[in-house]
Amino acid sequence: MEGFQDHKLKNNILVENTELDPDKMLTGTAATNKVQDIQLGVCDQVTAQLGCKPKTGDHEQDGYSAAHVKYWDTNVNLGAPASASIKKQQEHKPETQLGRFYDSLQYTLYAAGFPETVDRTSTPRKNINKEQVVVAVLRAPYDNPSLVTLLECGQQVSDSMHLIFSKSWRSKEPSSDHPGLYSVYVHKAITFHKGGITYLDEFSPPRRVTYLVSLYAKAITPGLADWGPDMRNLDCQMSSPLPLVQVIDDKLWSRYLISKVGVAVPETLAFKFEVKRKVPNTDVIKVCVLGKCVKAKKHGEVPRSEKFLDSSCRIEDQAKMAAQTNAENPCVYTKKHIEHGGICEHAIAMEEEVAKFLNKPSVTGKRIVVKPSGYEYFASKGVTIHQASNLGSITNAVYDLLEKIEGADTVLVETFVEPILPRPNVSASQSVELWKANEELSFRVRSTVCRDFDRKPVTTSVNCGLLSKNSPNNGDNTNLQGLDSTLLAYGLTDPAVRRNLDRTIRKKGEDVMRIISEEEHKLDEEQRGGRFGYTDVIGVDFFLTDEGDKIVPVVVEVNSHDCTMNCQKIDFVSHLTQQCTPIDAQLVYQVYRSDKEYGSETLLKQDSILGRSVRPWVRSMIQRSQDHVLDGKHILIIGAGGFSKALIWRDAAAMGVKVTLVESNSNHFAKDQVYQFIHLDVDDHTQDYAHAKDIVKILRDKGITVDGCLAFWKDCGPLAALCAELLKTNGTSYSAASIAYKKSTTQAIIRQRDADIPHWQIAILYCAPSCPISSEADIDNACKTVKFPAIFKHDYTSSAVGVRICKDEDDVRTAYTAFTNNVHTNTDTCSNTILLMDYLDGSDHYIDCVVFERRLIAAFITDNGRNNNPAYTDTITLLPSNLPSDKQAQLVNAAYQCCTVIGLSNGVYNVEMKMTSTGPKLIEINAQMGSFFIRHWVKQLYGVDLMKCAMMISCGIKPCVPILPTEESLLGVNMIPSEHVCVMTNSSLRMVLDDLRARGDVIFTMVEDEAKLVYGMKSKHSEEPYANIAVKGRNVDECRQKLSEVCGKLNIETKNYRVSEFMKYL
Repeated sequence: MEGFQDHKLKNNILVENTELDPDKMLTGTAATNKVQDIQLGVCDQVTAQLGCKPKTGDHEQDGYSAAHVKYWDTNVNLGAPASASIKKQQEHKPETQLGRFYDSLQYTLYAAGFPETVDRTSTPRKNINKEQVVVAVLRAPYDNPSLVTLLECGQQVSDSMHLIFSKSWRSKEPSSDHPGLYSVYVHKAITFHKGGITYLDEFSPPRRVTYLVSLYAKAITPGLADWGPDMRNLDCQMSSPLPLVQVIDDKLWSRYLISKVGVAVPETLAFKFEVKRKVPNTDVIKVCVLGKCVKAKKHGEVPRSEKFLDSSCRIEDQAKMAAQTNAENPCVYTKKHIEHGGICEHAIAMEEEVAKFLNKPSVTGKRIVVKPSGYEYFASKGVTIHQASNLGSITNAVYDLLEKIEGADTVLVETFVEPILPRPNVSASQSVELWKANEELSFRVRSTVCRDFDRKPVTTSVNCGLLSKNSPNNGDNTNLQGLDSTLLAYGLTDPAVRRNLDRTIRKKGEDVMRIISEEEHKLDEEQRGGRFGYTDVIGVDFFLTDEGDKIVPVVVEVNSHDCTMNCQKIDFVSHLTQQCTPIDAQLVYQVYRSDKEYGSETLLKQDSILGRSVRPWVRSMIQRSQDHVLDGKHILIIGAGGFSKALIWRDAAAMGVKVTLVESNSNHFAKDQVYQFIHLDVDDHTQDYAHAKDIVKILRDKGITVDGCLAFWKDCGPLAALCAELLKTNGTSYSAASIAYKKSTTQAIIRQRDADIPHWQIAILYCAPSCPISSEADIDNACKTVKFPAIFKHDYTSSAVGVRICKDEDDVRTAYTAFTNNVHTNTDTCSNTILLMDYLDGSDHYIDCVVFERRLIAAFITDNGRNNNPAYTDTITLLPSNLPSDKQAQLVNAAYQCCTVIGLSNGVYNVEMKMTSTGPKLIEINAQMGSFFIRHWVKQLYGVDLMKCAMMISCGIKPCVPILPTEESLLGVNMIPSEHVCVMTNSSLRMVLDDLRARGDVIFTMVEDEAKLVYGMKSKHSEEPYANIAVKGRNVDECRQKLSEVCGKLNIETKNYRVSEFMKYL
């Protein structure tokens, strides 16, 4: 056809003027684009001859969305941002290229059903999201499956994801917080918001990046600008910086790690020039170093294999040192070493090593794969397959690759993983026969594994690609499909067999991620690409092979960059299916937790199909971002509290938080564990206003500026709120803290809320009748207000200290007389008021609420067992709650509503409620994080740290709390001095306890200093627990059984402390 006469396409290389001019050769994407340019030119000529006027935008030039109408506005501002400093370093990227980037993104948004990007660069934005998360992805959007990650991040935290595809849109400046490091600032980006909404934005001031994904590098985005490698030595969190990619994508190094955790790998013979990462020889891996002791060259050109040698190893008289090295990794030479200088006596010919490898009994008869290993080698680049009998072709392939690899790259000679053979179709539908696999096919299994927000590895997606078993198989040359249907095509008709294989692959992929995470923590900052560089997502490639009657997954490689391409494509397939067909898209490519039973209930909790393959990774992005934001904050804490708060100071320091602690006890154990300690007597809380002014003055005199202020000790809550108001930091108001501090006031305020609310119950429904008693004269009125039996308790104390049941008015008077005789005027709690309230039947529960700007962020419910009458302190606790879901929902909404009614709008609050036959009833609200072990339990089961949430809120940062169902339960019993001090003092019982802890059979939490334990208390009404011992199980029944066994071993079950009775009601 006319228009093609001056062009030819040979071997995927486009050549102009029919001559092979190297200067005019285009390959890969460039060649494809050129062909399309020619085709489009021809099409326009034909259109003109037909007298038709072509539509603007009918044809696009990027090869991705060619021949499509542009249904979006192309008149957008893609130039450098308005910042003058950025204009000076503006890269001169052709507008056409940026336009093509933009059009590619818009086409994908359009095809996925999302609105087009809105340009609002004319009004630079000043504010940031309340979570203060700034995730930046440096990438050209040609690889549009990455859009799934962008959309998912915007969905989890709106306005948090920033796509940058021009160097002029960002800057790199010396860090103000970390000397020697650099901060990355975003001046312009495409931002992603909930619902798939996107904007083209400029920022003034620029936004400081908290988490960076840099995919602008020669090896990752070939053919595009190579400005990713300068993203080093940064002060932000990073995902797979280029130096770390070079480590993780080293097939030899990762293969060695994989073999250490018991995952099968091919038998491997490796040839290297340069040893950067030590890989010892094992039963399945042998490493040879090329030319490390070759004689010095006398004349001629230095062979490629000598370019990476340590010159100190080239002298012949250094044979002794070379021989020592040879014992670990044999020195190998090639023909060129002989041609260019000769070899040492102990060196071994490369051909000889290959022949020895082929003659191993475990290798004999198997086909052989020769391939390069290095971060630039992916998508089967340089991979060849050979018969084991053809030594010549194998060694030639090795020679060819040795001439191409550089630096620490490796040539691998490995056994070919023979694919499983199709089974006869026994019970499946006959329609399967129409698309059943044959013996000439093989399939690769790609497992995508992400590090979740709690740092645990999670396999999100498993997909397959089928191809001839005689060709290299990768994600670029195969159609993607699910593992289940692939196994069905191979005749595995038993669903249990397919599910077990799926589970095995997921588990092994997570094992691989776990060992990689452990090893990369041992790397130095330079190897990781920076202080905060880590791997958050990998792709693990398996092939399945038959070994006897078993099917064994064998890992052939790990990829850390571009490893989500295939799984994100599957997300798009599922998303389109969900939108446009009646097919259950959840079942197209199922996502399981690998350690749970299979079934429909095991699908992960998720609000959409699109993004599920990267959802844990995005959660990790956000959590690491918030860790970055919290790092370096200076927080004022009022009151150190008791032993149960001991871990706060250590954990705060580990988070990088600088704590200034104000404490009355000048010798408190926390004194040496905080950033700054201020001794000030603040125990008289009738003087809180004066104390607050004194604290603020001390801070100013010392030149201390704090970002937040809070208290973890109940008695100091109102004082901390006053300080926060004076310092103008975020947190609980003094008014709300004072109301929560006094139980009678809390009940009175909520009882006044009797108006209808469109979206809530009437708050008064949560209150039981109650009445304060400030003097003996109030008793008569109080007894008329409540029903008997009634609860008699102090208006201020916590932990149910001094609580008792009164059967009638005489009991109330007796209890009040005893109370006033034992307690004098209490300046610590302002007064000695008693609260008398109805005794409530029902189950007892704690609801720990995370609230930010009056919005509930998260809530966790614990169930409390029966009390050990006559004491009312907690005995046994279960997390998560075992109540029916609707009852749990009632508790959460009631607790949240009660908090907001009294003004608690910024903080972490602990609410105690009873679930009665008529619904939830409020017992009390603590305007601080739950004490004792609750924080540690929530962190262990849900990965959420309530202390960190409280600190973030005090600094004005909205915590991003992933809410995922837990797969385990915790059941723990409290230990009291009068019954259980022997567990700590009896040497035999202590040995049993220590052994249980060492084996991980129990979780033991001390809430009082062991040195202060006293046997027996004056009254059981005032006795508090000194420790909690808990067990973990898959369900409540398993926990009950385990805890019963533990209590028997440690003598915790006694005639006066019937644990078996306590746990019956959970």
